[in-house]
Amino acid sequence: MSLQSRFSLQFGLTAALGVALALAASLALFAARMDAMSEDLRDDVETAIGAQMRKSAEALAGRFAEQIREPLLDYDRQSLTRAARDTLALTGAQELRIYDAHGRGVASGAEDGAAFASGAPAPLRALDDPDGVARWIEGDRLFSGRAVCIGPSCIGTVAVGVDGTDALREGAALAAEMDEAERSFFREAGLLGLGALILAALLAALVGWLLGRRLTRSLRGAVDALDQIAAGATDVSFDAQDAQLAELAAAVERVAESMANGKTAEAGILDDMTDGLFVARLDGEMVVANAALHELLGAAPPELVGASAFETFAIDPAETLEQFVERISGVSRITRRDGAGLTVMVSAKVAPGGVGVEGRVVGVVRDATAMAADIGRLRAAEARAEAANKAKTEFLSVMSHELRTPLNGILGGAAVLAGSELNPSQRSFVDIVQNSGKSLLTMVTDILDLTRIESGDAKVEESPVDVEELAQEIIAAVSEDAAAKNLKLLLRVQPGMPVISTDRDKLREIGSTLTENAVKFTEEGSVGLDVSYETVDGVVTLKLKVEDTGPGIDPAHAETIFDTFSQGDSSASRKHGGAGLGLAITRKLVELMGGKISVESTPGEGATFTVTLDAPVDADQPAKPRKQLPNIRTLVAAADKLQREALAEQLAHAGAKVETAQSATVALRMLESAQEKRQPFGLVVHPEDLPGFASSGLAEWLRGDGPAQSVASVSLRPESAMLDGLAQLPERVVLARTPPSFDDLIDAAMRAHAVAIGENAEDDDAAPPAPAPVDEEETRWPTMKVIEGDVQTPHVILAEHNEVNRIVLTSFLKKSGYEVHPAANGFDAVKLYKELMPKLIVMDVTMPLMNGLDAAKAVRRHEQEIEAPACVMIGLTDRGKEGERERCTAAGMNDSIQKPVKLDELEAKIERWASLFGGAEKGARTAAS
Repeated sequence: MSLQSRFSLQFGLTAALGVALALAASLALFAARMDAMSEDLRDDVETAIGAQMRKSAEALAGRFAEQIREPLLDYDRQSLTRAARDTLALTGAQELRIYDAHGRGVASGAEDGAAFASGAPAPLRALDDPDGVARWIEGDRLFSGRAVCIGPSCIGTVAVGVDGTDALREGAALAAEMDEAERSFFREAGLLGLGALILAALLAALVGWLLGRRLTRSLRGAVDALDQIAAGATDVSFDAQDAQLAELAAAVERVAESMANGKTAEAGILDDMTDGLFVARLDGEMVVANAALHELLGAAPPELVGASAFETFAIDPAETLEQFVERISGVSRITRRDGAGLTVMVSAKVAPGGVGVEGRVVGVVRDATAMAADIGRLRAAEARAEAANKAKTEFLSVMSHELRTPLNGILGGAAVLAGSELNPSQRSFVDIVQNSGKSLLTMVTDILDLTRIESGDAKVEESPVDVEELAQEIIAAVSEDAAAKNLKLLLRVQPGMPVISTDRDKLREIGSTLTENAVKFTEEGSVGLDVSYETVDGVVTLKLKVEDTGPGIDPAHAETIFDTFSQGDSSASRKHGGAGLGLAITRKLVELMGGKISVESTPGEGATFTVTLDAPVDADQPAKPRKQLPNIRTLVAAADKLQREALAEQLAHAGAKVETAQSATVALRMLESAQEKRQPFGLVVHPEDLPGFASSGLAEWLRGDGPAQSVASVSLRPESAMLDGLAQLPERVVLARTPPSFDDLIDAAMRAHAVAIGENAEDDDAAPPAPAPVDEEETRWPTMKVIEGDVQTPHVILAEHNEVNRIVLTSFLKKSGYEVHPAANGFDAVKLYKELMPKLIVMDVTMPLMNGLDAAKAVRRHEQEIEAPACVMIGLTDRGKEGERERCTAAGMNDSIQKPVKLDELEAKIERWASLFGGAEKGARTAAS
């Protein structure tokens, strides 16, 4: 395609595109405006008609509300129905309804009451102002409602419905007319726009064709002139058709003039360069030096031709071309011919094709005075930045120390105060001070650790480390928090791991941070710590993996979560707090110890953090003697794969012959099959919460008096449940805490097996003594106290998951004369209710394990099952959430209040419902107040 054609096509398409975009934007804006105008007009018509119709309905509702106060107060359905029908007969209304204070339908002017049997609509339920008006639409009817009040108390509501067909019909007709007008406009605008588009494209194509023709003529003239120069002509010129091509014409004429003066084309180009250029031989003699180089160095042409590059640029002579290039390249300070100093930058290279003494070095020289100044400023700024960073580190270190000092004083004082005689309320507030101080101290400690690492003060201090023992400590530290969330803790340490030489404190901090984070962000499921190793030439490659079933990590945040003050969820509404220092410090500690940390995660399926580092075997620490279970046929039953593999691995390392089962049903089938083949298992190891343990019959097989009485078993329980039901277990069943250490597991297995085969189980090596019996009454839920006397103190259950809120509300309720029984979740609240059957429950809607709505439903079901009178439940809802009040009502709650709770508002709510508590308890509360 020719240049003219390309110009014509490009100009035409560009113009067409511009017009099309402008037209589309205009039509879109106009369409949006027309839609808005149409909607506004339709709304205005409907509103005007509806308002006129509602005006009469609201007046009728007001008059009728005045008329039925006495019949509604007496709950006289017949009188109310008669009054409603009489009123409808005398007015133009379509329907008239009457509801009581609870929103239940009482009477209607219609023939049947089915229309309001489901209760008052939501707008009418929310009406609590005697002068307020509620409005809503049902089908083609417009309803207005008013409250029926006697003084400040409202005893019910009335609703009047009128025919809204006219308003709807006028709105629909207007909408149809507007739609047709809009379609007609767009058809006409589209045709006009298409015409404008074609016209603009044609005009632009013509302009492009003309410009291309002019440019083509100029280029053809330049080509002809160059052809003449190539043929040897020296007097060459051409007429440029465009002013922008005048420079091209001048350049062609200069080339011809240079050839006429006997110069080479190469020299002419060199003289036009703005940068200095030289060509030098290996001995340093410059054979070419352009005009720019003479001007830069203050010399008159051709003074530099034949001069030494070594002397000119103040460098030592070179023996090779490569050495020449290396020495002359870079920024250097030289002396001009006039004696002035100058900073220059030289870029040099060996000319292609030249070797040895015949070779040449080509260099380009530039004035680097401004660059040198910039480099100086950059270095000064870098020095200032380093000084500022050092000052920041020192400042943070000093401030961390200055913060920790008073914090330690606060914590110490609180600890002394906690050891004194305090009443329960004072002790609770002291606990708040201690817990808040510890959290702040942890934050300050993290900042101090970070500054120490960044300043280079942190060092690796090696000492003997028993990794299995350390892993048990890490798991034990988070066991309480995991138990509070009903999470399963899993631990697997590869057996036979030698004692290594590394920094125990830093390794513990790394493992603790990862497991604490896993427990913090996991709401259900499990958290596992998996420790494995490989030993090569006396060096252990330790791999520590922390797995959880939490929400996982967005792949976009997989790297940034290790940055300082960064979190996976940094939004203001994130669920978990924290400054985002834990993982940043962990990565720095891992790198300080020469290791690596990585994360793998799938959103919604949990995350796995892996730490890998090397440490030498501590040859001075002999391996611990391991107890053995030689050739005992053992069955491990566990649903979780990591737990099953860890138990099997430990038992096999002790010499047992291990088989595994993933469920209670499979385990029972394997036991029965082994019994039939007369190759019975001697030991069964399983977690206490193995799914189907009782229902499958496995519990009866292991703990009953049947054919399996000689089978020993080790039952793994959380430490908090170790004492439950000890008296009911046979001696061949031994309990061990979960996750067990190697020694704990083997000791328990040896004890159980010894009892099962009738050996003396009191031997110290084979069977450590059982723990001292503990009074089971002390471990049960504390007995709820009732104040004796003529009047009992009213009981109230306070279900609130936030400890600080729970303490504050408990203190307030106790001062108001109630015996308060706190619960941290809905499950505990339901349990307390079944034990105490109080008249009042204050229930947080959002709680772990079981939320407040499910707990309220469970309470109502229990009341129906035992035919007990309904208690009063007040829900605590989150501020800003829509529909919370309705959800509370649907769950069976009587009332709700938003958090943060205003104590006077809560008191007013309780006073409102106090009539339902009963006379005796009301009297007790009044007396207590």
